[in-house]
Amino acid sequence: MSHRACVLDGLRLVQFGIIVLFSACISSGAPSSTSPTPSQRTLVVTADGTQLKNDVPTDDHARFDATPNRVYIALIAAFTQVGMEPTLLDPQARRVSTFDLKRTRRLGASALSLYFVCGTSMTGAKADNDRLTIRSTATATGANATGGDAGKTDVTLRISAIAQSLIGTDTAPVECGSTGRLERAIFSAVTARLAFR
Repeated sequence: MSHRACVLDGLRLVQFGIIVLFSACISSGAPSSTSPTPSQRTLVVTADGTQLKNDVPTDDHARFDATPNRVYIALIAAFTQVGMEPTLLDPQARRVSTFDLKRTRRLGASALSLYFVCGTSMTGAKADNDRLTIRSTATATGANATGGDAGKTDVTLRISAIAQSLIGTDTAPVECGSTGRLERAIFSAVTARLAFR
């Protein structure tokens, strides 16, 4: 076989390899209709297979059978009860916020890993070993303003956290996902507070 024929055969093989590789990338990289979007990825699954929360901060919603003013006051108490003392109160917008709350190991009486998933390191769950910076905002809106029932209140709650390693060279902050338990604890505390008229 001539040198020219060998070169042509080699080029054909390279060309074929590129086409096969490109086809494989297209078939494996294209999202299917059933593929979860980033905001649907599951971080925590219980023993019975229940998804607790996805890893992209999303708003949680709840409706309460009380006026917005009463719910707003109950939210302030609920934030304090779970260990997130509010840093900003907006009575006009009925918004309760906690900004840049720094915690290590525990939030209130509970381990941070009960509420957040930040990955693991050699020492265990990063939520329990790193310093977490937590942000949370809850807004109470009259349900009639959102197309709901008069006399009821809709609450929108968003909680996010970032973990920062305290030791070693791993200093890049890590975004944490929520297990959903902190949101449920806040809503439960609001419900309990509203039960006392």
